[in-house]
Amino acid sequence: MSAPQFNLPSPGVVTSQQIRDLLSALATLDTFFRPANDSVSTPARLEGEAAVAVTTTLIKTCARLDRILDEDSRWSIDAESKVLATLQKNYEQQYEFLKAQTEGAQVVSKPSYFMKPQIACLGDGSFIAYTGDISVHGCGLIGRGATPKAAFDDYDAAFKREAKEQISIDPSSTQTEPEPPPKTRKKK
Repeated sequence: MSAPQFNLPSPGVVTSQQIRDLLSALATLDTFFRPANDSVSTPARLEGEAAVAVTTTLIKTCARLDRILDEDSRWSIDAESKVLATLQKNYEQQYEFLKAQTEGAQVVSKPSYFMKPQIACLGDGSFIAYTGDISVHGCGLIGRGATPKAAFDDYDAAFKREAKEQISIDPSSTQTEPEPPPKTRKKK
């Protein structure tokens, strides 16, 4: 079941219709004030209370038309500009959300996300991300980089490398536990 659609007329359409209705009323009332003419059929001249009622209605119609014409907000595009600005902001937020959602989907589809490789620091200060037994050549998958993120990215790239292009390392060069920082002596 789809959401209901609301088609609201724009302020310009509403104003246009109101002015048309008032002008139509004025055209009808105007016939009561035209001089009698044999070539055009006109209603009989009104007298007394009927003439007062038509005159009052004519005055009210003109006053209503004047109020519409004097109302600056009807002729301004501020409301439309606010709606467009809100729509633009919503579009930008939706775009950012979809971009983040796409990035999230890309992250969870990476081998480093679902294989959960271990990370180790090599003696030269670089990092490796690996799975398997890296002590036996060909039994592990390794990614290498200057930072843990770079190692994870290279690990992901390793899934596209041929066997002869895979990285192998000397397992004795890894540090799986970070070295503790040197102790400093407190001055007394």
